[in-house]
Amino acid sequence: MVLFVNLLAAVKPRNIKSTIYYLGLGSGVLFFLLMSFKIMHRIPTRVMEVYKFGNIKTESIILKESACNTVGLLGLEPPEIKSKQCALEKALILSRLGTEFYIRKNNVEFTIKSDQIISWSVPSSSNKSSKKDAQKSRASS
Repeated sequence: MVLFVNLLAAVKPRNIKSTIYYLGLGSGVLFFLLMSFKIMHRIPTRVMEVYKFGNIKTESIILKESACNTVGLLGLEPPEIKSKQCALEKALILSRLGTEFYIRKNNVEFTIKSDQIISWSVPSSSNKSSKKDAQKSRASS
């Protein structure tokens, strides 16, 4: 692979601009590496996470009553319905684009209409850093 890329870099055609040629060659090598290590899926997953379109780890998702019934019918722990609402704990919102949320809970992936979700909460980032600090202090003791 390295020999082939070096050969391509050394025999650049004269009728192509260097910038375009080497940019294309580098992009091709990057694509090949990502495909060979089977990590190509990380790019769209990370984009979804950064822009909060999906891949959101939640503490709880507050659902309307009809969505609570749907979650119960899917075989997930039937949440307790209080005042026509329930909470789905520790779920992952895979995508929230469009009119439906795509959610994973206990290795079950399902959709819920956006208008059936009242709210959701995420773990606070300060909580994560305080847990790491506590683990470090325990390890040093």
